[in-house]
Amino acid sequence: MCEKCDWGYLCTGKKRSVGWKKCFFSGTPCQIAGLKQYLKKDYENLLTVDIICHGVPSKRFFQSFMEDYGKKLGGTITEFYFRDKSKGQGMITRSVYKNKNGEQQEKIIVGNLLSYFNFFLRSFTYRKNCYSCPFASEKRVGDLTLGDFWGFHEEYPSYDEKQGLSNGKGVSCILVNTNQGKATLEQCEGQFVLMTSDFEKVARHNDQLHSPSKYSPKREQILELYQKEGYEAVDRYFHKNYKKDILKYTVSGMLPKGLKRNIKKMAGKIKNK
Repeated sequence: MCEKCDWGYLCTGKKRSVGWKKCFFSGTPCQIAGLKQYLKKDYENLLTVDIICHGVPSKRFFQSFMEDYGKKLGGTITEFYFRDKSKGQGMITRSVYKNKNGEQQEKIIVGNLLSYFNFFLRSFTYRKNCYSCPFASEKRVGDLTLGDFWGFHEEYPSYDEKQGLSNGKGVSCILVNTNQGKATLEQCEGQFVLMTSDFEKVARHNDQLHSPSKYSPKREQILELYQKEGYEAVDRYFHKNYKKDILKYTVSGMLPKGLKRNIKKMAGKIKNK
């Protein structure tokens, strides 16, 4: 506590000039719920933003993957991006690493070709409580919620990409949950290309807005393998048992993005007939 008042750590500590700093906190819904439980009340100077969360693997599991993948690249990874967009929208990862000579290099690859990324998307490696998450619902804990607007052009097939929202670059959704969230978005709306949609359209393509990720027995098999033999064994298991996936995403990574979008559109039309 501040020695000069009872306003806590946010006090400036200046005589006759006591004030509050504006605070921004972003994280998974459970992290924000934990923060609010600790604070016990709402604060006008605190803005919270949660994400549409699939689930969270353990930190140690991720670090083990980074070490193993770094060795395969012939160096040490210093930066890792799950959703790199230097080449446009897609499940693309980018690794920045230092090779044995200390030179900085990078590796861009389709995420599904990596065991960690592939198993994450399949919901195989989350913490056990993620499969019964009470926050995977329409009722959000943050002032704003951020996520992907998957299926945007399915919901708005007549929308002209020249208007500013393109699958090539990716379309995000912002759910406004409180008056404070609304006021904040209005203050910075000039920095975005925005259009009004509704929750049902977004939730149709985001399962975690109405239910948690589904548990698979594969989780226990993979994590037990990791505990007994380390991450190298998990990676070997992936390359042995998911060869079709590896072939599929290797070919996909070679195709131009425009061609892939056209193939998806044609597949969608055939499916709807």
